[in-house]
Amino acid sequence: MKRPLALLAALSLFVLGCGRSPPAISKPNVKLIEQLRTAVAAKKTDWLDLAAKQAQQHRQAGLLSSTEAAAVQSIVDEAQHGRWDEANRQILWLVRGQQ
Repeated sequence: MKRPLALLAALSLFVLGCGRSPPAISKPNVKLIEQLRTAVAAKKTDWLDLAAKQAQQHRQAGLLSSTEAAAVQSIVDEAQHGRWDEANRQILWLVRGQQ
């Protein structure tokens, strides 16, 4: 049982960049990040789906950079797999990095 947790922790560090700063969130995406944060905090899959859809729309419109999109997708993936605590850690890392 400890092995999957260690693998998850290692993967999370890899995805988050091992101490790297989170990507800067551009002004058009602040509301999107707030929606994602709310969905994760409330553990609401329907809100998460809406935030993921909006992120995809932002990406297609060229409003969401590839680094922003990767950070958002990592959070969405964690939450969609029921790993709400990890998703919450990642969103907090992203938000705190904007300060």
